[in-house]
Amino acid sequence: HALNRFFPYSTPARTPRSATGALFFVLLVLLGFANGAHARAPMTCADVERLALEDHPVLAEKALEVDKAREKLRDVDMGVILPKFEVETGIGPAPGIRFNDRNAWLSLSGDTLYDTQRRFDFGEWGPFFGIKGSVVQPLNIARYRAGRRAATLQVRVSEAQFQKERLDVSEEAQTICNQRLFALTMQRELASSKNDLDKAQRKLVESLDAGDENVEQTDVLRLKSGRYALDHGLHEADLGVRRSELALRFAVAARDSEDVPLADTVLSPRTDVIPPLDTLKMAALRFHPDLQRLRNGLAARRELLKVAQGEIGPDIFLFGNIEYGKAWSSDRQSSGGDPFARDPLNELTGVAGLGMRLRLNFWERYQSYRKERLDLRQLERTEVYAARGILMKVQDAWMRVEKARADMEDAQLALRAADAWLKGAAMRYDLDRSEARNMTSPFRQAISSRNDYYSAVLEYNIAVASLFKSVGWTLSDYLGSLKAGNPPEEPKP
Repeated sequence: HALNRFFPYSTPARTPRSATGALFFVLLVLLGFANGAHARAPMTCADVERLALEDHPVLAEKALEVDKAREKLRDVDMGVILPKFEVETGIGPAPGIRFNDRNAWLSLSGDTLYDTQRRFDFGEWGPFFGIKGSVVQPLNIARYRAGRRAATLQVRVSEAQFQKERLDVSEEAQTICNQRLFALTMQRELASSKNDLDKAQRKLVESLDAGDENVEQTDVLRLKSGRYALDHGLHEADLGVRRSELALRFAVAARDSEDVPLADTVLSPRTDVIPPLDTLKMAALRFHPDLQRLRNGLAARRELLKVAQGEIGPDIFLFGNIEYGKAWSSDRQSSGGDPFARDPLNELTGVAGLGMRLRLNFWERYQSYRKERLDLRQLERTEVYAARGILMKVQDAWMRVEKARADMEDAQLALRAADAWLKGAAMRYDLDRSEARNMTSPFRQAISSRNDYYSAVLEYNIAVASLFKSVGWTLSDYLGSLKAGNPPEEPKP
């Protein structure tokens, strides 16, 4: 009946079925669009690193430090013109004034003089208005310019620190992606090995139940006792898959219920072209954020030293001050026709000129100057060995990459040998069931060699990420430079 209300021109016999089908179809389409709107496309490790650099919550927090440094620069610019510009005003009541003739005397010329005294009359009140303004304009231009240059360099220091945080996030994202691929690969490999072991165990049990003389009970027990290593490894792989999924969601700022699929299904060695060691060292001297932060910090310290040196001397400034007050109060005993008399609060004063302020506690300012000078010398000493330390880190990371590549190649050779050993044992087992007792060792070795190989691949991929970090490159910057055919440009925050 409800459908008939919405579809009055349809026949009663066909309306419920057709309308219900249409409604279900529309509902399924809407649900499909809703699920598709939140589903992510499969991502490569480069995509994961790029999204982490865009959406990582730690970077969103650290970016505010750069904004704070820029706001300090704005404070310097805003304070250069009339740093002191104050205006005060007020209104209120004021007491009246009475004029009383106090004394009278005769002057030498024969005139009678009177001594008139004014006093406040709090019985009569009148309005009062006052305003006061003062301005100060410093003229220490050299000190201001040095301070502004120091604030500008401090912004660059903050940007270099933010770039270092980006390098940490880049390495972390690449590590998480490779660890997830490692866990997924080992989970699949161990699950396949478990299925093979289950089939072999069922065949042994069937042969034993059938009374095969070539199969003994100890063969089944030996096979069962060797399952712990396989089951333990499979549990570790399952845990690694779940933990890496949590880390991947956090890195790309995904929701807890959102799936984050990867385009790759098997962990494989990275195909990134590794430049020669000399090229990496030259790039590190140019791009590494620690060196950029040190250079800009040194320049900022030199400017701050100029500011501290200038503060020892006097402050030269232009100043101006004006005060105006007006009070109207009753004077009922005065003989004038004006009902208001001038109050002592009535005044109009102003002053302007060139001023100089000299602080007599010279030793305090000089101590601040000495502190800035010592900080500068400390940074200059750091500059002596900082570049060499960065180059040594690059060389160390490069050697670890070479070592990881050699380990990966050796592990691949060992894996091939273990697979050949297991294949030969399996062929002998198919021909003779009594060979079951000889299956345990090659099976264990195949699982161990497979784990060693993929562990070596994981170590190599992470070592390459560490190498890029030691140079000062993110993966996105490096891959973008390769597509453009140019060396990586200086990263921008």
